[in-house]
Amino acid sequence: MAETGEHEQIATIYNAPAVDDHASIRLSPDPGVPAMLQDAPPPMDIDMDDYTIAQMTAQLGQTDAREPVVTPEEAHARLEQEFQRILTEALQADQFPEEMEAADEDLIDDVDEEACFDMDALNDSEYYPYPDKTTMLLDVLDNLPRCRFTSAQMSLVIHFAKSLGAPNVPSLKGLRRIQKDLHLKCGKEPVKVHSAMGNILYVNDLRESIANDFANPLVAPHLQLYPEEVENNISESWQSERWREYSPEQLTPMFAKGYKRFWIEEIAQTQEGKFVIPHTWIKRHGVLTMDAQIVTRMEDGRWNLTAEEVTIDAESLEFDFKDIIAQFGDQLVWTEGSNAPAMPNPMRELVDDDEDLFVVMVSPWADDVSGNKSKQYNKHMNVYAQNGCLPGRLLQQEYHMHYISTSPHASSAEQFAALRDHIKETEMNPVRAYNAATQRPCRIILRAPGLPADNPQQSEGASHMGSNANYPCRKCHWGGTQKQKETGITYHDCHLAGIARNATEIREELRIQLQLATKGNPEAIKKHQTDSGTKDKMTQYWIGQLLE
Repeated sequence: MAETGEHEQIATIYNAPAVDDHASIRLSPDPGVPAMLQDAPPPMDIDMDDYTIAQMTAQLGQTDAREPVVTPEEAHARLEQEFQRILTEALQADQFPEEMEAADEDLIDDVDEEACFDMDALNDSEYYPYPDKTTMLLDVLDNLPRCRFTSAQMSLVIHFAKSLGAPNVPSLKGLRRIQKDLHLKCGKEPVKVHSAMGNILYVNDLRESIANDFANPLVAPHLQLYPEEVENNISESWQSERWREYSPEQLTPMFAKGYKRFWIEEIAQTQEGKFVIPHTWIKRHGVLTMDAQIVTRMEDGRWNLTAEEVTIDAESLEFDFKDIIAQFGDQLVWTEGSNAPAMPNPMRELVDDDEDLFVVMVSPWADDVSGNKSKQYNKHMNVYAQNGCLPGRLLQQEYHMHYISTSPHASSAEQFAALRDHIKETEMNPVRAYNAATQRPCRIILRAPGLPADNPQQSEGASHMGSNANYPCRKCHWGGTQKQKETGITYHDCHLAGIARNATEIREELRIQLQLATKGNPEAIKKHQTDSGTKDKMTQYWIGQLLE
């Protein structure tokens, strides 16, 4: 009520008529003018260094004696405190206030239903799934990262476009309607996951992100799906030795030339008429090549696999396995001693006849960040992934940073377990996608070639207590008490290769800790962890349950 009265007084003052509107008022000298408008007193000789603002205000008659005098330092401190309070509230608030969102909804409801475009005409649109170019650009504008528009602002943009005579400008309700439909058809819904520790988290499906890379005509031509041998420095992930640690069956197993598909471990024929069995696909000097064995056909119709190996360009292949069996029959009889592989390649069963099969290397990683916008640190564990088949210059872009999950409770191991399940499922059920580069459907198998990084955060995944423990190395058994580490022998051992930790002994250490937990002896568990340097987060959860 007090605020209402104050607002009415202010409104009365601002709405008062001007002086010229009152004919009865005369601008003549008035002996009853207030003292503050009388002639100023003569200036006084005052030392301004000793003259404070409070003294000046008191002399002007504006200081209430009942109010305490506020020094400039105190006033500045109060202003700073109020500024920090307002800033914190603004940062912790949602992006748009609820009142603004409610007003936006009312604005949408006020739009005429007939202003929306025909949803049935979308299939014939050149900009499918959008009805036209204007709607597509408006949707892009409305979804700019870190620059979100309210419905009121979008309504202003639409009005501005209509005023300029732009064609096919939809109503705000029509735009929201197509956005909702696009979200249902093309949007990614996070999957609810219960971790082994009982934590609940929501995970984005990496398979959908990789499928979108293939379907994007600006991204698909840059995908490098085969390992490459280089003579000079390595600049891309597919040039590293890590890719060649995989067997040929674990890499992309086929090469497509037009509508013919050449698979490893299947007989094929070159343009020169030679029969070969490709074993690997490797890029050399920018050209896709294959390491193959020569096959000859005997006079009696049998096939002989020779020991001769050749390296030829993949583009020199002319007829694939299906062409050969169509010409020579379904049964290929091999000579004795020919160690020919089973044909056709069993991986053909993973795809349809008109689909290609590719293997994509993905690079997942985890990082701990603060989940708060304010200065207070609130640890969250985030998991991301990238398409390792893209050049490094593209991976620098935010578009190729695929967010997987985050949680303040679930560890990186728990979140990686959900990602592992998605990757593992592609072994038997490859991701179905559309390849914009070849304009054909394809299937995708995901693999994660990354190895544990040399980072202190890896101690948690290695069941280790960390770098501040008596045994600070997560890879070997170097260490001891502080007194032992100061001795000459232990110091010199630090510069030598130590006895490596292994999974068997770590598992045994954790089993002993669980046994001690069943006896209800937390001090013994703590001492055992300190003496060995082994401490596992998941095991610690069950130790806590047993001790309770």
